[in-house]
Amino acid sequence: MTTASEQTVFVDVGHPGAYAMICGGLSVLERTIRLAGKAGATKAVVPAPPIPLRQDLAVAVEWVPEGTQAPAGAKVVRADEVAGVPIRDAASLRKAEKALVAGLGKSHEGPVDQYFNSHFSRPITTALMRTNITPNHITLFATLIGLLGAVWLLGGDWRAFAIGGTLLEIQCILDSCDGEIARLKYQGSKLGMWLDTVTDGIIDNAFVACISIAVGGVWGWIGLALVISRIYVELYVYIDVYKRTGTPDQTLFRMWYENEKATADEIYDRASFNSWFRSLGRRDVFVAAYWLFCLFNLPEGVILYASVMNGISFVGIAADHLVKTFRRKK
Repeated sequence: MTTASEQTVFVDVGHPGAYAMICGGLSVLERTIRLAGKAGATKAVVPAPPIPLRQDLAVAVEWVPEGTQAPAGAKVVRADEVAGVPIRDAASLRKAEKALVAGLGKSHEGPVDQYFNSHFSRPITTALMRTNITPNHITLFATLIGLLGAVWLLGGDWRAFAIGGTLLEIQCILDSCDGEIARLKYQGSKLGMWLDTVTDGIIDNAFVACISIAVGGVWGWIGLALVISRIYVELYVYIDVYKRTGTPDQTLFRMWYENEKATADEIYDRASFNSWFRSLGRRDVFVAAYWLFCLFNLPEGVILYASVMNGISFVGIAADHLVKTFRRKK
């Protein structure tokens, strides 16, 4: 049984003034307390003069006089270091921020996000973390960029395809930034998760629809079929995941042959061939492919790639629906 003292952390402010420095958009103290909260702490005792903390802080903070000793049984945490970097001055603060940003990648992120997009998203995140811009602001702005890219395709020539594809890739990079800011500044929310996933689907469908219209002929009908099939797949996945988890997090979806309790790291194990094959349907990968097809004036390539990807997804989801329905009736 967990006791109150085991849920309390005592904050050793350490180097004078370090706890009040702003690192990655949060004071070193608040970052320390939030990290302790993720580990299960419900109360933090801080022997220092009070400083402003965000109102959404879930850990109760008790300010006590400087020099106060840690209560018996309390875990002691330091508030003068971040990401293993001791905070002493402006130079060490910048080093700590660099370490924070470098560690923002998800363990199961896609290959294009890891090896390409992150080289652009991390500098943008570094600039934005010092502002009041929230992850939802970034998501909405990125959505406008993505939709603009889709509409631009309707121009129907190489310039329109190149610009439209590039805007989609920019949207994908910004799509990484909203998650990075959310993790960096502890600003994740259910609304943000819904905005992020639903707007991505809208943009992707709009992109395929617009490029199909621009190419015309039989490609237009293929594009319409692709959009309809993708909407079916997305709705099925959203409903399945929401029923089980109460979130729209598509990384939590499990096919009938997968372990429902498996983590995202296990599903996207980089040592597995299945994981790399599955990566072809991950958003960072197919957006990059769409972009390259557009740059080389091969709009039909976008439709063919989407046809294969959506065809496999449609068949897989239809089979999943049948298997799970049969299991429920047994």
